[in-house]
Amino acid sequence: MSGLWRMFRDFWAKPVAPEPMAAFRIAIALILIFDLCCTLLPNLESYFGPLGVFEPGDARAWQENAALNKDAALPGIPQSIEQIPKTRWSFIGPDTPMSTIYVMAGALLICALCLLTGTLTRVATVGAWLILTSLHQRNPNLTNAGDVLLRISLFYLMLMPAGAAWSVDNIFRRKLGWKIRDTVAPWSMRLAQFQIAAVYFFSGVEKNAPLGGWLQARMQGSENPPYIGDWNNGLAIPWALRDALITRVDWFVWIPVEILYPFTLITLMWELTFPLLLLFAITRRWALAIGYAVHMGIFLTMEVNHFSFTTMAFYALFVPAAIWMDIAGRRTGEMSGEIEKPGPFADPAAIAAAKAQKQLGRTRFYRVFYDSLCPVCRRSVLWLRRLDWLGVLKFEDLHDREAAEAALPGVSYADQLKRLYVLRPDGQYFGGFAAVRAMAAVMPLLWPVLPLMWLPGAGWVGHKIYDVIATNRFRYAKCDDEMCSLHLKLVAGKQINDEVIAQVIALADKRKKAAIAKA
Repeated sequence: MSGLWRMFRDFWAKPVAPEPMAAFRIAIALILIFDLCCTLLPNLESYFGPLGVFEPGDARAWQENAALNKDAALPGIPQSIEQIPKTRWSFIGPDTPMSTIYVMAGALLICALCLLTGTLTRVATVGAWLILTSLHQRNPNLTNAGDVLLRISLFYLMLMPAGAAWSVDNIFRRKLGWKIRDTVAPWSMRLAQFQIAAVYFFSGVEKNAPLGGWLQARMQGSENPPYIGDWNNGLAIPWALRDALITRVDWFVWIPVEILYPFTLITLMWELTFPLLLLFAITRRWALAIGYAVHMGIFLTMEVNHFSFTTMAFYALFVPAAIWMDIAGRRTGEMSGEIEKPGPFADPAAIAAAKAQKQLGRTRFYRVFYDSLCPVCRRSVLWLRRLDWLGVLKFEDLHDREAAEAALPGVSYADQLKRLYVLRPDGQYFGGFAAVRAMAAVMPLLWPVLPLMWLPGAGWVGHKIYDVIATNRFRYAKCDDEMCSLHLKLVAGKQINDEVIAQVIALADKRKKAAIAKA
């Protein structure tokens, strides 16, 4: 019992890095800005004006009659509208002038920009939630599942210390000499994680509801059981793609229904099992990868506004903090130099630590070990350099055996000759396809395909493809120097045994001596 209690306590109370919350904040801010600029701001008059699509009389009935209960005759239930509390509150009433609405929409845009940059983060989040909720409650015809989820995300951001990383707030804290936290309480992030898990699970339950009535009727021997439901018979996605109101492209109607059956059933099972898949690291990656594929498929085929992206914004809370640190190049709170002018509230310990630490620039690198004698490997490194927009890849020659063996314990020289290896800042190393997948996390151009690399079975297929390419890479290699040609003759198409390794080592040493002599 003590172990379970410790696990429960650590889950809710053990401090965590703030980077996932900051990534969630930035994603939600971008979505909010997109929604404002593309939907709300251009149509304020139509949505909220006196002659708009939702007139003041309708708005008044919507806001004031929200708690009306159809069982009003029961004891304790309000008997008249006057006795009913206004449960759909809004700062924007039915008769609010358009000038005020424009001001509030402008304030919402400012709050969204502050969220994006992490400026007065908590205040901006509260303001964004209040104003967006008011707009939605003034005209409910605007809202869909994505809008509701956007409001929910802002509510959880109000509870999170989302400005503790990647924020202008931290710049001011540093100027004032205040300590910048590298860990924060996790409970608010846990609530948001539970929220998205519950959304998926109960969405699956709702879609699966007709199955219960169908099974009951079958068990009772009914010859005409109720309809099993579009999700259970695999027709939900085909029907959606044939709906002219939401499908993006008309020719989707020609896709055979049988091809779409599996996607419908897989989506349903994935939603129902999503909370269970989150319990373990490997299945958590599968859950998020499948979710990415599902939501990108929805976005590419259906007119759903920002729904897919708002849902996937919650995925940032499940990405390990170390990955976000690697993307940023350092951990929140790490000093990169001396404090020249400490603020009036500077912590002496922080000043001493800053003076003791002389590191400048990035502190988290991905060490990439490659075969510098191989022309294909050198060409691959050139492409990796072009994709390394964040500057976090550090390329090292595997023929520097002392450094390579120290960095990659347990990886033989022969293994390093066969495939690329990457050492992450957290001490884990990966080879072959796993190395490519690890590097993709810090290469922005590969982010759209990175989740697909974690789909179930993608690792097995990826390793097979990588090994085939790596084994045959010398067939199409062209050398421009004698060392390269000798190297290819040694390793191309041969089993790399001790004799070959000895010859490669001798060749690498010869090249090193030649370089020293030339210098």
